[in-house]
Amino acid sequence: MSAFFQHYHLAIIILTAVVVFVSLLLYRVVAEAKDLRIRHVQLRIPDLDPRLEGFKIFFGADIHAGLPLRHKGMSNLVTFINKQQADVILLGGDYVGGNFRGNQYFYPAVKNLEARHGTYAVMGNHDYWETEADVERLMAEAGVTLLRNDNIRFEHNGAGVNIAGVDDLWAGKPDLEKTSAGIAQNEFAVMISHNPDIFADGLPNDNLGGFDLALAGHTHAGQITGFGKWAYAPTDHGKRYLKDWRIEDGVPILVTNGVGTIGFPIRFYAPAEIHVIELSRGPQEIIDLDASA
Repeated sequence: MSAFFQHYHLAIIILTAVVVFVSLLLYRVVAEAKDLRIRHVQLRIPDLDPRLEGFKIFFGADIHAGLPLRHKGMSNLVTFINKQQADVILLGGDYVGGNFRGNQYFYPAVKNLEARHGTYAVMGNHDYWETEADVERLMAEAGVTLLRNDNIRFEHNGAGVNIAGVDDLWAGKPDLEKTSAGIAQNEFAVMISHNPDIFADGLPNDNLGGFDLALAGHTHAGQITGFGKWAYAPTDHGKRYLKDWRIEDGVPILVTNGVGTIGFPIRFYAPAEIHVIELSRGPQEIIDLDASA
C-alpha cells in the first residue's frame, strides 16, 4: 500500500505542476493581449532641422477593433493616445479584422484623436477585405487623412515635415515612386506602409526624396510565438521584418507588434504595443527611453 500511495502522491504533484503551468500560460496569453505597453523612443538624426528638436510622433497599427476593442475599449485607447500629446498621429493599417464589425467601433472613436498636426493613416489588407467600399468616406468623416500612394506636407515651427503613405502590398496597388513624388531632400520625411515587405528593395531616395523614418505593422510580431524564440509571421523575409527596429540603407525602420489580434484575443511573447518617437539632432541612433529611465 505504501508504494501505491507514493506513486499516487507523485502523480498528484505532477498533475498539480501541469495544471499550474498551463494556468500560467493561459493567464499570460490573455494578459499580453490586454496589457498594451507604450514604448518611448528617441530617434537621433544627424541633419535634423533644429526646429524639429523634440517633435513627437505617435505610431500605432493593427488595432483590429471589434474583439475585444468595442466602444469602451476604443474610447480608452483614444484617451490613452491623446495623453501622449504627440505632434502628429500616424496609423499603420488594419483597423478592423476578423469580421467583428470593427468599423462600428473604430471610426466613431478616432474622431476624438487629438494632435497638433492631425492624424494620417494608410490602409491594411483587412481594411480592403472588409471595408474597402466605405473606408475613404469613414476616414474623412473621422477627420483622418488617408494616404494611398500619396504624401502630405505641413510645417512645424517653420520646418517642413512630409508624411508619405503607400498602398497595401497584399490588397492594394503600392507605388513607392508615386508615394515619394515631390518630397524635398532637405526636409524630414516619414514613410508609412502597413506591410513591411514593401521596404525590402529599399526606399526611394535621391531625386525622389529621401526618408528619415519608415513605419509598418502587419506581423503582430508573430502574435503566438515559441517563447519569443520562434514565430510565424506574414512576411517573406523571416525575422528581418518580424518586429522592432532595424536600419537599412541609412533609414530607421520600425515594425510594431500592433495593438489588437486576429482570431482569439491572445498573444504569447509578442506583447501589444504602441510607440511615441521623439526626434533629436545627433549621430544616428535609436534610444529606448524606457530602458534608460
